[in-house]
Amino acid sequence: MIVFVGGHGRKIGKSSVVAGLIRALPEAGWTAVKVSRHRHAAMTGTDIIEQRVADATDSGRYLAAGAARSYWAAAEGDALARLAGKLRRIIASAPNAIVESNSLAAWIKPDLFLFVVDPEAGVWKASARESLQSADAFIVVDRGQPQVYVALPENRPRFHVRPPEFISEELVAFVRARLAAQAARGSAASRLS
Repeated sequence: MIVFVGGHGRKIGKSSVVAGLIRALPEAGWTAVKVSRHRHAAMTGTDIIEQRVADATDSGRYLAAGAARSYWAAAEGDALARLAGKLRRIIASAPNAIVESNSLAAWIKPDLFLFVVDPEAGVWKASARESLQSADAFIVVDRGQPQVYVALPENRPRFHVRPPEFISEELVAFVRARLAAQAARGSAASRLS
């Protein structure tokens, strides 16, 4: 199964959701991918790096949570299109993949797209408004304060989570059920071939 975890902005808990799902569902044998649309000091332009050590980076956190493999892809502007083929091969080689990205969905269709919304974080990325309509379910961050909700599309599951875990039993059960249904239909590799 291919799971994408996207969201409307930076620093809203997407990486924590990914790590939490990896930790809660170790039987999935996850390959995790973090896609950054901005440069980081460790990157030289457009690149994909396999994370080999659990550390404080997001891709390192995925390994620490139990991912079988973890990758970090960085691509500014339109460069993600050049990386999409490599990422497709990485994902196809995995029994299950979990990808932190909104924008990669333009080249790889996920089986499940989870969209993180933090009502207290006001800035929305450009890719988020388009992705909002494609989301299969919403993960709403509850910080214990009265919240103003953005108009989310109706008739889709909503899971309320709290920091620092950013995960709930209901969310884990939902993803587990989708994993089981997808396993009955076939592997990620067969769908991407």
